[in-house]
Amino acid sequence: MCCDLDQEDRVESDLPQRFLVHAQARLERPRAKSEGLNDYLDGLFANALKRCADDAVRAPDVDQVLGMQSLVMARRAGFLARHIALNEDPLRKRMEATLLGYAEVGQVPWRDHHSHAGDDAHHGHDHGHGHGR
Repeated sequence: MCCDLDQEDRVESDLPQRFLVHAQARLERPRAKSEGLNDYLDGLFANALKRCADDAVRAPDVDQVLGMQSLVMARRAGFLARHIALNEDPLRKRMEATLLGYAEVGQVPWRDHHSHAGDDAHHGHDHGHGHGR
């Protein structure tokens, strides 16, 4: 039981770092060169993600900032969705977009935040948490 709590604490303490690693990997991923609305939407997502990541890095309490950022983004989604014609079914689209965001994180490789450039080997110290490899 005690070990389960320790493991849970380690996982939770890694969440901000995981967010930053996932955000950076997503921002580094080349965007498909498309014209029009899809390109605009990908850029809008990237700009918002970059802002959230940049603000989180500078925050004195990164956990609190990340939690509040997700609430603000949900609020913004609701505000925008309320201004869409009802036949567009904004709630369904919002839920699908939320699930897409969850799925994207599963596709981003968890990179070792302790490794050095070109160092894919074990990093030589035991700090008690996994890296999802």
